[in-house]
Amino acid sequence: ASFFNGNFVSDKIFNKLLEGNSSIIKDLELTKHMDYLLIGRKTTSFINNPDLQNLITANVSISINKLSTSLAMIEDSFVLEAKGPGFSNNAAENMAVDRIYKQFSEKIKEM
Repeated sequence: ASFFNGNFVSDKIFNKLLEGNSSIIKDLELTKHMDYLLIGRKTTSFINNPDLQNLITANVSISINKLSTSLAMIEDSFVLEAKGPGFSNNAAENMAVDRIYKQFSEKIKEM
C-alpha cells in the first residue's frame, strides 16, 4: 500500500505530517515501514528582468522536516534556497531546482 496517494493530500495528511503531528505518525504506523521520513514543501517566485533581455529569475525554496517515526516528532528541519536563470519560467525553475538538488545531496550525506 502506498502512503502517497490522492487522499494523502486531500485528507490533509501531508500538512499534518509536515507539522510533525505525532498522532498522524502513529496512526499511519510509519515505524513499521521506516525509521525517518523527509517531507517538505517547495515555493517558487519569479522575477522578470527586462534590462537583461527579459531573463527570468526563479527563486525556489524548499522547507524540509526530518520526522523520526520512533519518537513521532520532527527531529530536524532545514531550508534549501536557490535562484535559477532562464528565458521561461519553466527553464528558470528547473535551473534553480537543479541547484537545490545538489544542496540536498550534500545535506543528506551529513544526516
